[in-house]
Amino acid sequence: MLKKYPSVLVCLVGVVGVGLTAANAHSDEARLMRPIMPDGFVPFTGRVDAPDVMGGYVGNAVLVRLEAGANPDAPYPGVAGLEPAFLHTPAHGALAEAHGLTRLYRAVLLPGVEPLAALAMLEASPGVQRAERIGIAGLLSVTPNDPDFSQQYGLLNTGQVIAGVAGTPGADINATMAWTLTTGSPDTVIAVVDTGVSQSHPDLRINVLPGFSALGGSWDDDIFISHGTHVAGIASADTDNGVGVAGVGFHCSILPVKVLGFLGSGTEPDVAAGIVWAADNGAHVINLSLGSPSFGIVLENAVNYAASLDVVVVAATGNTAGAAVFAPARFGATIAVGATDNRDRIASFTTTGPEMTVTAPGVDVWSTWDTLPFFGPTDGYVLQSGTSMASPHVAGVVGLMRSVNPGLSRTQVQDILESTSVDLGAPGFDPIFGHGRVDAFAAVGAALAAACRADFDGDGVLTLFDFLAFQSAFALGDPAADFDGDGELTLFDFLEFQSAFAIGCE
Repeated sequence: MLKKYPSVLVCLVGVVGVGLTAANAHSDEARLMRPIMPDGFVPFTGRVDAPDVMGGYVGNAVLVRLEAGANPDAPYPGVAGLEPAFLHTPAHGALAEAHGLTRLYRAVLLPGVEPLAALAMLEASPGVQRAERIGIAGLLSVTPNDPDFSQQYGLLNTGQVIAGVAGTPGADINATMAWTLTTGSPDTVIAVVDTGVSQSHPDLRINVLPGFSALGGSWDDDIFISHGTHVAGIASADTDNGVGVAGVGFHCSILPVKVLGFLGSGTEPDVAAGIVWAADNGAHVINLSLGSPSFGIVLENAVNYAASLDVVVVAATGNTAGAAVFAPARFGATIAVGATDNRDRIASFTTTGPEMTVTAPGVDVWSTWDTLPFFGPTDGYVLQSGTSMASPHVAGVVGLMRSVNPGLSRTQVQDILESTSVDLGAPGFDPIFGHGRVDAFAAVGAALAAACRADFDGDGVLTLFDFLAFQSAFALGDPAADFDGDGELTLFDFLEFQSAFAIGCE
């Protein structure tokens, strides 16, 4: 009987620390679909004593309330003119009067007049009851309540110290802003083709689907090296549940595919079989945090098979600086991901080269872990470094993108990731950082902007079900049915939807 010894693969990781376990809770949240935010969008994070910035105040106007009977057309010191503050007149006049919501005007200031100086002049002016600065409000970024979130600089870098190194604020994937657009959809499936995924971890089990082992037997993670569990937690750990960590696409589903066995090694045919199984079983994105010598073509053929089914394949470039980018990351149909640290520097171990697509945080990444106690925590958390950790950051972002726009092709996904990444290193594409460090907020916003509005049920095709979904939303008074954007649901919304449907989706 012939023994099978094809090319051997290894997972791309190094363990540097361990943490403690935690219990789990979960609350479902529907996919959030909203228009793309404009360029330069900044969330509200608190009061700022500065003009024309989020959390600050308007620099060229103040709000005034006139005395009863005062003439709004009269001259007021420092003011070029008064404009009504409300476009809508309160329906309950007496109540509005009692709450000080009548006779309100936006006082446009003369050039050179500062708001504080205008307040002093106006409050001393006859006919003015009160004057105040106009604060600038805005959307809140989404900060989950997971207690270890502060250790996840890759999602939100405030300059916190990680493993003794102070980070650079903003050297992250901008996840909290992306979550204002979507937190992912359970219908979007991220396949983790790896050592398996823990079936018991409290921060994963709610998102984990029944999986597959190309090795036969259970798809549960290896009891000695919990690599697949760590990767899965980065991509889609249960989030905002009061325990543990946050995942990038935390309402996306995880499809575990076990292709690496004892201590994280396996064969190319087994990995290829896992890729094919994932593509055949609903994966929208496949994460490959592994490397291969690629002595044959079976692995590349499997990647091309998945790509032909419009599956996005994301792969780690390797952890051997100076070497050529490893397979499968070097294949043309993959998104090749290198690792950065908490200062936006390329990780010292990262394998780089012309095949690089983007980079993502991969140094000292805190995520889920589940091994025998001697090898680390059971149902706990550890720090790991490697391009294996960078790759699922990107896979999670792809999960968010395909949650808001299921119709995106894999090539559109890659184009958006490349065009929205934060340029690092030499200007433009370079073989060290590729197109730059991925920006989840920009990528998800671009995915939203590319969505076909007529695909109302979000399944990527235009059918009768889109009409039914629109009709249902209209009947329920859902603002999503306001197709003409006038703030009201009318016959014109039906006409606008019908027109969009007739135009179709490109």
